[in-house]
Amino acid sequence: MTDASASSSWLIAGAGIGGLAAACALAQRGEAVTVLEREPELKEFGAGIQLGPNAVRVLQSLGVMQAYEEVACFPEKLQVRDGMHTQLLGELNFRPDFLARYSAPYSTVHRADLQRILYEHAQQLGIAPQFNSRVTGYIAHGSGVDVAIETSHAGGLSSHTLSAQALIGADGLWSQVRKQLLPDEVAPRYSGILAYRALVPQHDLPQALRSQHITLWLAPHWHAVHYPVCAGEYLNVVILVEGPQPQDLTHWDHTANAADLNAALTTACPAVRDLVANIGHW
Repeated sequence: MTDASASSSWLIAGAGIGGLAAACALAQRGEAVTVLEREPELKEFGAGIQLGPNAVRVLQSLGVMQAYEEVACFPEKLQVRDGMHTQLLGELNFRPDFLARYSAPYSTVHRADLQRILYEHAQQLGIAPQFNSRVTGYIAHGSGVDVAIETSHAGGLSSHTLSAQALIGADGLWSQVRKQLLPDEVAPRYSGILAYRALVPQHDLPQALRSQHITLWLAPHWHAVHYPVCAGEYLNVVILVEGPQPQDLTHWDHTANAADLNAALTTACPAVRDLVANIGHW
């Protein structure tokens, strides 16, 4: 391992939503920040995400709301329904009292859109994430931390060290930073639940299945949620069912078999089954 004496006040492992948001917040306070990302470029992991007012207030404080409002959705309500019989079990209205009470809206957004907004804002703040750079370990000491980094390039792999006053581990489920910091923590384990997800253009769905609000379907052994993303042009659909453990737990994103999903939804009401029937890829 070679020693690179270049230092930064803060090192952040991971250029996902958490890592980029932390980087922007620190940079706004005048801190020097270096973001290290093991992938060669930004990649989408997951699809939709719901942000409550507390999270939206963070985006307000970062100064990215104008860009966020162009791609996010601000549903009028959240409905909870019986997944077997369709009945409405409960409803939460987001307008107008909700906004006045919490000083920020409830929103839904595609993860890739939010990550892109934070990445572009980080660049405006002078932060250029270093891709192909994986944190493999660290040594903490009285004046800060020395971080071991493995970099991949055309010639293979090389290793070096960066020093900083602090390291933030935002490197995901299989975090090397967390593994070293909390060696006795139980490793991630399979819960017995599979999440089938799909991102569907709303114009490809029958009118009755299109939606601009959040709907949660509850039933024994499965539940589902769908809501708009991408300025309302797409519907994000997630159905969670009991199922066998995938062979590769370190790479969770797999093409799914729609027949297996249909078999798990024998108790589902027609509205849910119609939605599933109109989605070609899971």
